[in-house]
Amino acid sequence: MSTSSITEKLKILEEIIRVPRYGVVGVTQNKLVYVSTVEGVFDLWTLDLETSKTVKVTSGGIHDVADVKSSSPLVIYTKDVSGGKELHQVFKVDVREGKELKVGDFKRFSPHGISR
Repeated sequence: MSTSSITEKLKILEEIIRVPRYGVVGVTQNKLVYVSTVEGVFDLWTLDLETSKTVKVTSGGIHDVADVKSSSPLVIYTKDVSGGKELHQVFKVDVREGKELKVGDFKRFSPHGISR
């Protein structure tokens, strides 16, 4: 296989990987809550259902998100707080304000069940 052939295949693969992924989490406070990799990592976003305005409400990437409750403006999620060592903390964000807060001072945990 020639170098140019490998280079061409790698360019195609890079283009595929860069395509943003989206997933709907739920609706609350007249906002559609969704996850997207549009900026490179999974973050939570909202789409105002009246104005169509989108707002990124987390930063730095999230790992998992709980089901959204239509009666609550809070969205609960986890994120890696150890720089890639898979140690997670629980956070919440108020979709009305976009204010991200750590939930308590829980001991960090690994979602894979391995303590570090």
